[in-house]
This record gives sequence, structure tokens and C-alpha cells, in this order.
Amino acid sequence: MKKLIILLSIVFTFSNTSDASHFMGGEITVTHISGNNYFVVLTAFRDMNGVTFSQTSQTLNAYDVNGNSSPILISYHANSVHPLYGFQTFTQVPNMAYDVEMDMWYDTVTIPTGTKYLTWGSCCRNSNIVNGVADDPFSLVAEVTISSTNNSSPVFLTPPIMIVPENVPWQYNPLPYDADGDSLVWSFDTPFGDAFVFPPPSLVITTPPSDPNNILRIDSITGQIDWTASNQGNYVMMVKCEEFRNGVKIGEINRDMQYIVMNDTSIMAPTVSNMSSIPTNSAGYPYIVSQSNQNVSFTLMVDNSANNVEMQAFGEPFLLSNSSTFNSGQNGSEIAGTFDWNPTNTEVRSAPYFVVFRTTNGSYSFDETIQIEVSSTTSINEVELESCKIFPNPTFDEFYIEFDLDKSSKILVVVYDLLGKKATSFSTEKGIGKHLLRSDFNLESGQYIISIHKDNVEFKSEKLIIKK
Repeated sequence: MKKLIILLSIVFTFSNTSDASHFMGGEITVTHISGNNYFVVLTAFRDMNGVTFSQTSQTLNAYDVNGNSSPILISYHANSVHPLYGFQTFTQVPNMAYDVEMDMWYDTVTIPTGTKYLTWGSCCRNSNIVNGVADDPFSLVAEVTISSTNNSSPVFLTPPIMIVPENVPWQYNPLPYDADGDSLVWSFDTPFGDAFVFPPPSLVITTPPSDPNNILRIDSITGQIDWTASNQGNYVMMVKCEEFRNGVKIGEINRDMQYIVMNDTSIMAPTVSNMSSIPTNSAGYPYIVSQSNQNVSFTLMVDNSANNVEMQAFGEPFLLSNSSTFNSGQNGSEIAGTFDWNPTNTEVRSAPYFVVFRTTNGSYSFDETIQIEVSSTTSINEVELESCKIFPNPTFDEFYIEFDLDKSSKILVVVYDLLGKKATSFSTEKGIGKHLLRSDFNLESGQYIISIHKDNVEFKSEKLIIKK
């Protein structure tokens, strides 16, 4: 059983000697190593029209509840430059006047026992913010309470998106991953200002304007942001992710970010065309229910008539020992992205897994969030899984499916190609006992996925090779 951790919150402020300007956002994460030792990562984003960073290390100020402080040095530095801003990878957004630099400082540090406030900040934010004061001071904030119990903060799994289209629906999910399996709750918060005042005050900002039919909002469960921006400009915002264990808040991370609303809908990122094929839960969220040792596989399609579309996938399943896969490629005039995962018994849990699928054309991006629930396999299904056989494999053409049933059931057999496109299928009803099905689909040479369902629940998935 994991130990209960105390509330952890940190405030990173660029040290008083930091010499860069035009800050456009940032974040911090904290990972527990041992005892009072934590691996700290400080990330900052900078408009490259500003003054460059020259410091390869940064100093955090660790405040206690009485305002007494002590320095903590972060020694290692790395940076990279992103055209447009983006982690949208293809082309420069038209009329973007600058690139964005991402700087990271990281180190293993010792944080004393008790509630501590670590601060890092600088002057100043960039000058073209329209929902706040130009050239405002900049700081990042978190609160950390250290005791004999330990906790790692969530970490963001998706790169930020800065470029937002005007008057077009837009979706983005920062997608945190919590190694401790804590419950996460999302909300917007107000970015911090002057880092040299303790505690740093909040900025005075206004809510970015929205189409009344799709106002700026964040889903408290999934973290997905929905927005139809109604005015161009640079808007500073901050998302907050709080982690809870047994109903008690034990940590918090923030992503301070700037969103640049631009008016060029001719280069809009296309969206997934077949999201309606993904089942939903009672709240209307895309939601897939599966069992351990049962394959989760689906394909998302997106128009690629402009020939510059890319589809990416992010999420916790890609970090697990039994790693999932995501492959995308051209399928006619579309991009087909196939997600495949066979979760094990060790990956059974009550909370769903989140996977974000991002489509981008190098200028704009759009995120779709799918939740996947993995429950334990029943003893009956385990017997069925073990007794179900597909043979011969490889085969010239026809193959056989042998299985046992404990009750009369509907059986569905679906054949997919490796892009996840359904090649063919058939269904039947069978009674109690052992059965042998002969399948002759006249398939072309190649590799296929055979998916077998009992009463609308998949209990067998296997790759089949056809050689002619």
C-alpha cells in the first residue's frame, strides 16, 4: 500500500540575477527519489525577441510558512528552439514574428522537512499580452510539504500548444501522468506576478473572449480545454492540476502558458472524422471499457487532402512495461492512426487511463481525449481466452477458430488490416460447449488482426499472417 503523502506545493521563481525577458510561460515538476531528495525540473518558455538566457544554473528560494528562506541550486540546463511555437512540427505559422525557446533546468535537490515554498521568477513577461499588463513580472509557483511519507507530482505528457485559430472550435489537453495513481482534478487559475514578493501575487488578467456557444472551459475530469476564441491576440492563462488521495489533497502542479489567437482558418488542423465510432460513457466522454489480457485496438481517421497532416498519440499506456503502440500512415486521402494495447493484470485499476490523439498540420493542432478503463478478467473469460485457438497461423487462406462456451452466446469475428481498417466480419450464435468455426474470407496476402467478441465483449485478439 502506498504511503499517504502530505501536501506538496512549490514556487519556482527565476533568481534575482536571471537575465532573460519576454517569458511566455512555464511549469515545474517534482519527482521523489528517496528521503528528502527530489528530482526537480523547471521549464520556461521565452519569446526569442527578448534577451537570451546566459545562466546555466538557477537558484530556488525555499521559504517556510514564516517567510524565512534558504537557497537551493539547480545546476543542469538544456534548451531548444521551436519555430512558431510549436511542437506543431511542420511550417511557420503565417505572420508569426518570432520563434519560442524552451529552457529546462533540472537537478536532484534536498528539500527540508515541513511545508516549503520554493520560488523562481523574473522580469518580465512579453509585451504583447492583451488580457493583462504588458511586461508584467513572471514567476512559477508550487507548495511542498515534506514528511516521512513521499509523493511525486504529476508530469505533463503532451507538449503545449500556443497557436489557436480565431472563430473555430479548438481542443487541447496537457495530459498529466501521476506515477502514484492519485486522483487528478483540473481547473483554471490566475498566473503569478512579482516573484520577489512572498508569496508572489496573482496577476490582474481578464478572461479571454469566447464565442458564447463554446466559451473557454476546462473539463475537471479529463483536463481537456475547449474554446472558440473570438478575438486575435496573445492571452496568458494557467491550468492547475490538483492531486488527491483518499479525498485529501496532496499536491498541485500548474502550467503557465500563453495562447496566440490567429486569424487564418485556411490552414486549420483537420479533426478526427470517425470519433463517433468510439463508445461513450454516461457523461458523454469517449470511453472504452476493457479487461486485462484483452486487446484494445481502434483506428482514428483524419483527412489529409492537403498532404501535410500528422497524427500523434500521448498517454500513460506508452509508459508501461507492457507498452502500447500507435502507428499512423497514409490510407488513401486520409491518415489512419491505429492504437493497440494489451493491458496485463498489473495494469488493472479503478481509474481510467487517458490517451490524447493530436492532429496537426504544422500551424494548428487539435486534441481528442479517450479514456480507457481496464478491469480484471473474470474467471470465465480467462478460461475462454486460454481455450480459444486460431489456426493454422500462418495460413494460405482459410483458418479455424476453436473455443468453449459456458452459455449460449453471440459470437462476432472481425478482421482488421494493420492500419485498423476493417476488412471483413461475420457473426453467429452458438450454444454451450466446444465449437470450431471455419473462416474463409478470401483475403489478400499480408498481416491481419483477428478480433473475436462474445456478447459484444472482445475476449481474443491475435495477429494472423496470410501467405499465398
